[in-house]
Amino acid sequence: MAELEISAQVRTQVGRGDSRRLRRAGAVPAVVYGRRDGLRVSLHLKKLRELLSTAGRTNAIFQLNLDGEEYSERKVIVKEIQHHPVSGDMLHLDLYEVSMEKEIVVSVPLRFMGEPVGVKMSGGILGHLLREVEVECLPGRIPEFISLEVSQLEIGDALHVRDLPVQEGIRILNDPDEAVVSISAPAVEEVAKPAEEVPVEGEAAEGAAAQPAAEAGKEKEKEKDRDRDKEKERGKSKD
Repeated sequence: MAELEISAQVRTQVGRGDSRRLRRAGAVPAVVYGRRDGLRVSLHLKKLRELLSTAGRTNAIFQLNLDGEEYSERKVIVKEIQHHPVSGDMLHLDLYEVSMEKEIVVSVPLRFMGEPVGVKMSGGILGHLLREVEVECLPGRIPEFISLEVSQLEIGDALHVRDLPVQEGIRILNDPDEAVVSISAPAVEEVAKPAEEVPVEGEAAEGAAAQPAAEAGKEKEKEKDRDRDKEKERGKSKD
């Protein structure tokens, strides 16, 4: 791929009014940090969009050509882009000047490859605990992303920062024991127990009152039976 480059103009005026004027004119304000901290420039918005689209990746390094500057050619990387919260228009850029012979620290996204067997066969849940890592390396060695194979993971398995494959000259700064992905067991739905029927207050009272009444009735029946037996005995005695 041909080297990416874009022209920029040094800004002599600052403030919100100047920034709005630049945007109306089809430009976007930016600040270049690095060898000369706080250098304010403006870039052509349409060409900037084309550049970022061509780069197609984060941490892309391109050459910034400054009009009218003695040190006009600078290698820079986009550190931050500010967008309008509603329209999404590009409002401001922070650029960082780099030396191709000096290591820098950047964030690199992770890419997960494959479908874990614990998800495919056992219904497990894949948890992404880390989406990017901090790496330190020379600008020319910055990877577009770091791939991690996860297809062999079973339920209960996890991969950590120490498991990330990186090329020589690239150093990951995150804690090696920090988990990157894990496979957890599927959630078990608890079956709700049927609610016990609670008698209404009146019904409970009626039930409590009915029990002694029933017992009293049985006793009366027993007394009648005993009386009849006595009558029979007396009749036999007369005979």
